[in-house]
Amino acid sequence: MHPGHDLIIQSRSEGGFRAVVAGTGLGVDEVIVALREHDGSVAQTAESLGIGSEQVAAALAYYQENAGHIEAQIKARGSGEG
Repeated sequence: MHPGHDLIIQSRSEGGFRAVVAGTGLGVDEVIVALREHDGSVAQTAESLGIGSEQVAAALAYYQENAGHIEAQIKARGSGEG
């Protein structure tokens, strides 16, 4: 688990480590992309991903503290590198 973020774990990936919502396999980057697609609605994002609102909120909190790293993952995924 990531200190201060009980619902976020670090998972090994090809590029090193990736922040993942515990028990879901969903990366924080994936949750943030979905959150943007739902105009910032935590409830809609949770429903669309099949996870709890508290998990979406945890991903958002993690993102807010690690935006640069998560944005790099989002960019890499968008270019087919991630």
